[in-house]
Amino acid sequence: VKDEFFKLKSLFPDNVLKIRDGHKAESDKVLADLCDHPWVHFACHGSLDAGSPFKSGFILHNNKKLSLRDIMQAKLPNAELAFLAASTVRRMKGVSFVLWYDWA
Repeated sequence: VKDEFFKLKSLFPDNVLKIRDGHKAESDKVLADLCDHPWVHFACHGSLDAGSPFKSGFILHNNKKLSLRDIMQAKLPNAELAFLAASTVRRMKGVSFVLWYDWA
């Protein structure tokens, strides 16, 4: 994940890239940011609930889940693109990145 993060940071200027990493990648903060940003890149662990798919989601800081239901119920007037790099395997405990792109 860190390699992915640094590669994207090298490709995009600071004025179009917002980063939520570690304690800044809490699910409530990320959900609030989704309202204001047209593009998002999630690079974190995921949780799949085959019996209740809308309970599936992204594991962010402190193992808090941002569920698909939470995202679907949010008012996201600017949503254009989401890139997801999630894994259900926990190899890098505590690492999560959420990258925001603002193209004006």
